[in-house]
Amino acid sequence: MISALCWSPDQQSQNRAKMKKNYLRNFIFLLFSIVACSSLSCFSSLQTAKTTDGFGFTTGVYRYEYFSHSNNRWEDHYFVILAPSIGRTAKENRLGLEARLKLLTDVIDKHGLPALWFPVEELKIQAYKNRYIDFALTTEFWLLYPTSLSMIVSRDINKYFTLYGQYKLVSSLYVLSLRDSESGFTSAFTFGTEINLTKNISTLFEVERWLATEHLLEREKTRYSLGVNFHFPLSKK
Repeated sequence: MISALCWSPDQQSQNRAKMKKNYLRNFIFLLFSIVACSSLSCFSSLQTAKTTDGFGFTTGVYRYEYFSHSNNRWEDHYFVILAPSIGRTAKENRLGLEARLKLLTDVIDKHGLPALWFPVEELKIQAYKNRYIDFALTTEFWLLYPTSLSMIVSRDINKYFTLYGQYKLVSSLYVLSLRDSESGFTSAFTFGTEINLTKNISTLFEVERWLATEHLLEREKTRYSLGVNFHFPLSKK
């Protein structure tokens, strides 16, 4: 009876092998998720060139596709974006500043494994305000390591609609993992529109196109983002 309750050496060996396999699978998935999040966080923008006074909060969903060779089919994947911010608006004689902590998570697309949370710090500097166009430079950091530099240009069509575009250059944090180019950089264009629903709430839609990514298929190079921005001004102006 005692022997019936005990595992045989073969069973113990099989269980240890199974546990090692599970650990290895989880480790590989975690490593892949970090690589994916580092690249995604460096791209998805969900912002115009304008900075605002007070606090803000942006949330959205980033969608991309890739071809699964194991299943021989295209698969959709999603990341949730959460980005609290604080800033000051630009004026004719003052630069605008805005700092964001951007969090990405695969909580809605985690394949049965624990959700991964990936933080990225961001600083945006807007040029002096003018009547024609808004212009800003942004830089992103991963744990204080610089990961990207981008230029954002936006134009208010009227009080409801704003069109914007962004060109982003991403450094070797992303490229080293995927060996994307010998130069150590890759880049992307983003085109988007912001629709003001109320004075302090707006929705944003973006189309993103990756450049210099030979390892991606054409369909994989185009991504989409949809988000909502909430603004909490410090003063009633």
